[in-house]
Amino acid sequence: MAKRNEFDYFDSFIKMAEYSYRAAKLLDETLRDFNKETLQKNMVTMHEIEHSADLEAHEIIKRLA
Repeated sequence: MAKRNEFDYFDSFIKMAEYSYRAAKLLDETLRDFNKETLQKNMVTMHEIEHSADLEAHEIIKRLA
């Protein structure tokens, strides 16, 4: 178990894998059932997933420095 002041890299890697899975799933659904009406919403959702993954990656890098 991690101490309070320790950073759990494995939890972060799991989160990164979940973001990757969500992005891949959304891309697959968007391309399989292409619909111009939902494209903008899917683009916003994809951007939110990407942003969350970026924040997690920055946290990992910050902790490694």
